[in-house]
Amino acid sequence: MPVSNLAAANYEWNETTIREYRAYILDTLKKIRGLENIEQEIVTETCITPRDFESRFNAYNGATFGLMPVLSQSNHMRPQSKAKHCDNMYFTGSSTHPGAGVPIVLLSARIASQELIQDDQGIRFDYSGTSGT
Repeated sequence: MPVSNLAAANYEWNETTIREYRAYILDTLKKIRGLENIEQEIVTETCITPRDFESRFNAYNGATFGLMPVLSQSNHMRPQSKAKHCDNMYFTGSSTHPGAGVPIVLLSARIASQELIQDDQGIRFDYSGTSGT
């Protein structure tokens, strides 16, 4: 379930909050036909909170998808892979262009590495993925 990052949340992640979220999710699922008894079917359960993402994965403020999903930080307005005002600085990850999610983060790594190689060798790369580079 998507939740606020630690900086934006107006609540503390503790056992009470986890219990309340769990109850809300299960109550919502129980309203779906065929899932009325879902709670009795649970064999194992793990709860991962923004605190876990912050401590285990070094995700800033426990934000699993990087920047907050607001228009001013979306699509082409996300930070680009190459720093504008600092030579030889490149960025990759869910907070940079093109965005969040493992496949997209891998694409951002590809874009950043191609920018770096282009700057180093002075050649242009085809970002369409059809050139084989």
